[in-house]
Amino acid sequence: MPTGDHARPIVQNLRAYIDDRFERIDESAMEVIKAAIPNDKNYYRQCLIPLLTVLECYLRVSGQVLNLDQIRSPAFGTLCLRFLGALYSARFSGHTANRKYSFAKVLVDLVPKLNPRASRELGASLKLSTLGPSDLLLSHIKEFDVAALDEEQVWLCRRWPAVDKKGRDQWLDLLPVYGKLGKDFVSRLHDVCVSYVHGRVGAIPCIGSLCEFIATYDELKTPKDFENSLFVTRFFRAFLVFHFKARYERGTLVTTLLNEWRSQFAHFAIEYLVGSGLFAEPLGAFPMPERGRVEFHRKRTPRTPDPLAKLLTPIPIEVSDDEALELLFGSLRDDFDLIVAWARHDCENLWGRYERRVAIAPFGAPRTIGITTINNGARRLVDPLNPDWVANIAATFVHHGFMPGTEKRVTLLYGGGLEDVAYELALPTNGALLPHCALLVATHPQITPSFLETLELFDRHGKMVGLVETDAGTYLIGRKARRGAVLAQQRILLNDETKRIVEQLIVLTEPLRDFLRERSHDDWRFLLLSCGRSFGVPHREKTLATYTSMSRKILETAAAFESVCDLSFEERIARARRFSLTSLRATAAVLVYLETRSVEKMALALGHDKYHPGLLAHYLPAPLRAFFQERWIRIFQAGVIVEAMKDSSYLLEASSFKTIAELHMFLSRHALREIPVIESAGSTELQKPESEVLFGVSPEILQVLLSLHAAVEMASGRIHAKARYWAGIAARLSDYLASEQHFRDDLRYFLQRARKELTPELYLELIRA
Repeated sequence: MPTGDHARPIVQNLRAYIDDRFERIDESAMEVIKAAIPNDKNYYRQCLIPLLTVLECYLRVSGQVLNLDQIRSPAFGTLCLRFLGALYSARFSGHTANRKYSFAKVLVDLVPKLNPRASRELGASLKLSTLGPSDLLLSHIKEFDVAALDEEQVWLCRRWPAVDKKGRDQWLDLLPVYGKLGKDFVSRLHDVCVSYVHGRVGAIPCIGSLCEFIATYDELKTPKDFENSLFVTRFFRAFLVFHFKARYERGTLVTTLLNEWRSQFAHFAIEYLVGSGLFAEPLGAFPMPERGRVEFHRKRTPRTPDPLAKLLTPIPIEVSDDEALELLFGSLRDDFDLIVAWARHDCENLWGRYERRVAIAPFGAPRTIGITTINNGARRLVDPLNPDWVANIAATFVHHGFMPGTEKRVTLLYGGGLEDVAYELALPTNGALLPHCALLVATHPQITPSFLETLELFDRHGKMVGLVETDAGTYLIGRKARRGAVLAQQRILLNDETKRIVEQLIVLTEPLRDFLRERSHDDWRFLLLSCGRSFGVPHREKTLATYTSMSRKILETAAAFESVCDLSFEERIARARRFSLTSLRATAAVLVYLETRSVEKMALALGHDKYHPGLLAHYLPAPLRAFFQERWIRIFQAGVIVEAMKDSSYLLEASSFKTIAELHMFLSRHALREIPVIESAGSTELQKPESEVLFGVSPEILQVLLSLHAAVEMASGRIHAKARYWAGIAARLSDYLASEQHFRDDLRYFLQRARKELTPELYLELIRA
């Protein structure tokens, strides 16, 4: 029998592969497989990337590739059978029986669409079941168990776990180090990590940063460099700077970094990296920054989170005006709209499954369990191959109500594959209600994750207090503790969509609520309830952040994004990683500011009791804040408008603008003017007002601006960021000129003349992104 790491299955935890690229499944094959997923099978989409990850590992260890020609060839059926043999082999896969069944079922259901001849080869004799592999699969399992495999790929696919004191695996991402220094060095580093973790609880300090630094440190050429004490001394000093800067920019407090380095990493480095002989002993003392003596150019207090991490759209440290325009009026809105579109799609999907459950339950045959052991054919009622399977499990659920696996042998009622059963029954499993929460937060950014996690729908006497209908509308009522005892209660006025979302939450959680109420468990009173991964014991949701940070959930969210966008897998993964309810809320608030140019309305949207001067700094990254201060804030607090281009009409032929860039450049040069400098009394220095801007106003300039604004209002589809920018200026400028805030009749005349000569049709194509 194999021992040690060789006794482990080749593929165990898919979190270990989240940063991997597909190398053995080419892009054409990937696109064809994705296109075969039925539009109404959202669970298949969620399962697809994990399935393809397992298939990628199989192709690596077996020395194969998968391309479009192979999918269309007669041999595709054989490849699928051999892969299923590997999937069910204990040598290859460490997944549960239910997980293996889910992967196999998705693959077998896709094969007819990919290659009808291959589906005939798989045949009915395959007989997938959660109870175990069929005779046909057993022969392929035995074939894989004795197959010769690529040993280095086997080693790579096993990845690098380290078992801690509680018997839990920590999965180390040593792949970047392998790419730089090779297998032998990674094996030795892994042994050091295993030795450190053994007998401890907790992660290895700084290991992620260390692997990233090793892979990118230009002075490091070969493993032999670590045998040089002088090199190791320079290495640790350079790593100290790299690690502190990288983690600080991601929001980690300096005090946390100091404590981690001094009390944890220094011990790991000296006693294990150096003590094992993997690294030579550095010259002099190990680099040890003093507490309170570390300084960075960018300072912030511990109570002010790094705003770079708050938005859905990643913001670089330095951006030009043009880049800021694109981020603010393009990418930020696009990323926000993607989350909203996904949330609506998944809410509709879950509610559609609930409505189907209710509609077809009366036509199904419920399965009951008696004392007899005679096979009376009842098992077939809940066999997924039965065409009436969904109706039968729906009828079974109505007959028995919700029951967790700890109370009865639920697998006897539903026949196994409980995650699939829970999905079809529209049960509120882990993360299933996240899209509903996302829509509530996106529409009402006053709502925080903790507001939802602690919202009591009923009081202890059974009266509904969390959702109240009044003559003024329907309110969601909860608490935001950070507002203090007096202001803690929050009343959120719902619109038609969010009212429907809350009502759906109540209906979807009702079976769990009834179960908890019958057992006098206090969790029944809360809005958000979950039954775990399938039929777990119902409980209230306390950590929504988990569903946007777990590797598995990131993969599932990225897969779900495909139903509402055409981004590549890498782009969807990047957006899934940036998504959280917190970043969604911050982005919604920034968009309110963009639309209203009012920090007071931004504060109101966030549910703050009043505007605080630091609010803008708290939610807007510094580069964008500077952009606002230099342009938007100055523009929309403006009180000076001058006529500077009376003789410039010959410059304006709207049809001559071929691109939005040309139009943007023209308006930047001629519509916006520098504010004249003035001399202050008793001083020779020139001063300039801080909150004013000058516009060059002529009928022709106004005609361009207002025509552009009208085109943006008329257009459908994605609008270029610069067009949105100038449309916003046009709206504010025209409102000002039409108001009584100035005494220039000639400017009002210019506005009237421009409004009569609008030509939005000239800009409709120009403004498209």
